[in-house]
Amino acid sequence: MILFHQRGKAQKSFNKTKEISTYTLPDDNGTLAIAGNIGSTAIIALVEKPSILYPSNGSSEYNNSITISQYVNNYLYTGTKTHTTIQVSTDSNFNNIVVNNFIPDTNTNARDISLPLDYSNTTLYIRIRYHSGDYCSMWSEIVSVRTKTFTVSIPTILTPSSSLEATPVNLLITTGNFNYIGVSDTHYSTHYQVSTNEAFTSLYYNVESTTSLKSAATTLEEGVTYYIRVRYRGTKYGYSDWSNVVKISTLVPYVHVPTILTPSNNSTGISNTLSISTNVFKFTGVSDTHMSTHYQISTVSNFTSTILDSEDTTNKTSRTIVVGEGVTYYIRVRYRGTKYGYSAWSNVVKISTIVPVIIYSGRYVIGSDRNETLSFIFNNNGSLSISSPSTSEFRWTEHSGNFLSNPNNIQLSYKIVSYTNRNNGHRYGIVVGSSGLFPLIITQIGGGNDVRSRADMVLKIYAGSTLYGHCNIVLEYWD
Repeated sequence: MILFHQRGKAQKSFNKTKEISTYTLPDDNGTLAIAGNIGSTAIIALVEKPSILYPSNGSSEYNNSITISQYVNNYLYTGTKTHTTIQVSTDSNFNNIVVNNFIPDTNTNARDISLPLDYSNTTLYIRIRYHSGDYCSMWSEIVSVRTKTFTVSIPTILTPSSSLEATPVNLLITTGNFNYIGVSDTHYSTHYQVSTNEAFTSLYYNVESTTSLKSAATTLEEGVTYYIRVRYRGTKYGYSDWSNVVKISTLVPYVHVPTILTPSNNSTGISNTLSISTNVFKFTGVSDTHMSTHYQISTVSNFTSTILDSEDTTNKTSRTIVVGEGVTYYIRVRYRGTKYGYSAWSNVVKISTIVPVIIYSGRYVIGSDRNETLSFIFNNNGSLSISSPSTSEFRWTEHSGNFLSNPNNIQLSYKIVSYTNRNNGHRYGIVVGSSGLFPLIITQIGGGNDVRSRADMVLKIYAGSTLYGHCNIVLEYWD
């Protein structure tokens, strides 16, 4: 008696047999698989039991699919193989079958099956059997495999770069694509962390977003070192591990060192009415405004003493000060920002003011009841001539000259820088600040009996725009 397994009855007791003519059982070469005995009658399967060649029993690290290779020598039944059944279960008794594929024959012994979606890091059991028409083989030996741990892959931070110095405070974090190990998953959220220490126990920014999945923006503090990391969360497989940490340092804000535009360094012979001008206020950082400028002028290069030490909130890029004549000075400035404080000091500018040279000094006495004209004529070679009034009562009592050479024959000009009235000195009609080209004409205005007046004045004489020297004049009127 030979037992025939019918399709759909493979896991039940043998319940259908058919008598055949006398048949000699082969030796143990695998052509027929002996199923057992009933008394002295041999029970055999019509279709030979297959073997699973791949995967090997106890193998692991399978993802969402396995290629199963099987093998059988031939069949007792004269028909052909029509189908293969592949079963996968979570237990070795196949009480919890998760894959049960009845696959038509395609003349190949390799089959691809998809594993269950929800079995991560799980041992699964596989068996197969062949079908030929209504008949089927016995089940193969069971092979166990273990799936991979399904997880979300660790993300990559694209920007900013690690250890980037002088990072702008407006930080943009961007990350790479969402990937996973497993069957299927979707990107649910991204967790961003920015910390001021490597242990991430002092979090400056800690946000998990379901909308900004690959970028996040935040504003950092200036001049601080930060540590950045991210992790992805899958809808199914949960959180990834944290990414590698990116270390950055934001810009240290500061006020730029100012530049003294005028006067130029190492200038000599400049006016003692000193004008200092500087460049525009600049800074590195988010925002700042020019609060003040600190001016220092000293006669020593190390500024251990100063003739001017002033912080000016009004004249922030220019200032004028009267200093001594014939003196060497050192000038420096620094800016102060409303937010970022003081800059460093500027480069020191060294200057020397004009040496005071009195090129003429005279005292003149006029005695007359009439208007008289007295003209001081400085020739371009530096010499002085005086036009006498029409009356012989004019006289000069003292004078001295220290005439300078004027080899280029430059036109000389004057400026009245001081004038002191004594008694009726205003009779000479002199106006402080007036200037012009020589000759300088001074007119004695009117007269009177028993009147004495005096006026002291100082002229500055220029050859072109260069200070040529001083002229001190005392005018007296007697009547």
